[in-house]
Amino acid sequence: MAAPRCAIGRRTAKKYPPYALIITSPYARLTHPGRRDARPTHPQLTLSEISLKIVKYLHKVTYFNRSLMYTRFFASQSVELAVPDESVSIRHYLRKPKRLVDALTCSSQILQMSEEYFRLKMRPLTFMIFSFQPTVDMRVWAGDNGTIHLQSVACEIRGIEYINQRFAFNLVGKLYPEERHGLTYLSGKADLEVKVEVPPPLNLTPAPIMEASGNTLLAGVLLTIKQRLMNQLLLHYRQWARSQGTGSVYSPQEKLSAISY
Repeated sequence: MAAPRCAIGRRTAKKYPPYALIITSPYARLTHPGRRDARPTHPQLTLSEISLKIVKYLHKVTYFNRSLMYTRFFASQSVELAVPDESVSIRHYLRKPKRLVDALTCSSQILQMSEEYFRLKMRPLTFMIFSFQPTVDMRVWAGDNGTIHLQSVACEIRGIEYINQRFAFNLVGKLYPEERHGLTYLSGKADLEVKVEVPPPLNLTPAPIMEASGNTLLAGVLLTIKQRLMNQLLLHYRQWARSQGTGSVYSPQEKLSAISY
């Protein structure tokens, strides 16, 4: 099938200005079933008419793409900690989920709404050209054998209303003690998934670049949680266990760590 062709000639100068661009299409032959040697009449468009059609077409394409431009970001993080021997088992320590929440966050970032429900105000995040601050409502509860479960139940994005109305946040995690070769370990895993309708002009970014940037951002969030867990949870547990046991006084280094937290 022949491609559409452009022509500028003297015959068009009488009807159109000298700079007019004339588009002819072979599909016009289908509308003239006359003699085989008859000269078909092709539809002709000026440059301004072509520009208008292009603008309308791009508007439809952009609207269609934006309506489907929900991008999924995902990150996962695992952790394993060797638990020191104390007079009280860490399973007893994990019976109250708030102890885990206190170890993972600063007191200024967390609001306890009930025994199992907490509201976490995350630190501001930057994604490409946008800065925003998520506020996450999550349920944290104790299961069997000292297992702690975490599940997000709601999320609000402060700073960009467009994203807040087109945003889905799902955080699932668990932490549990297990015995291996006479030693106790804390093992855990957290999965973080975000689905968002990307706002303009970011919706023009190639999907692989967009997804890589989003996945890196989520991985950084989980890594921050993991580092705080490794640095604070066992310290809190050791201090709690000793206070439950002999009531011994903390060392100066432990006191300094607790004050800095």
